Amino acid sequence: MESNNDMFYNDRRSEKNFVDWAYDKIAEEMKRIEELEEEFGTSEHVLPSRDNRSPVNLTEDEQIQTIHDIDKLRDEGYTYKIASELCNIAPSTYTKWKRKFKARLGKPQE
Repeated sequence: MESNNDMFYNDRRSEKNFVDWAYDKIAEEMKRIEELEEEFGTSEHVLPSRDNRSPVNLTEDEQIQTIHDIDKLRDEGYTYKIASELCNIAPSTYTKWKRKFKARLGKPQE
């Protein structure tokens, strides 16, 4: 039968093995993330500031530009919901503005 000292030693060794294993896994994952970021870039996407203006206070030209901004994000693979949120408007606002300006929407404004 194991003495208390032996059980304590085995428990401590098990904890150390787990911590070592976890450390190695985290290190492997961090290395993989760095490789992916080096290859593809980061996932950070920064949009131009709108001076924290509420969508309600945007001019019609700014609303149309926002639609174009969202459409560009959608071309990059974002869903309209995520693209809308990245542009600080509700997805329902995007669809409402899209219908409102359907006749005026053409080339994106530069």
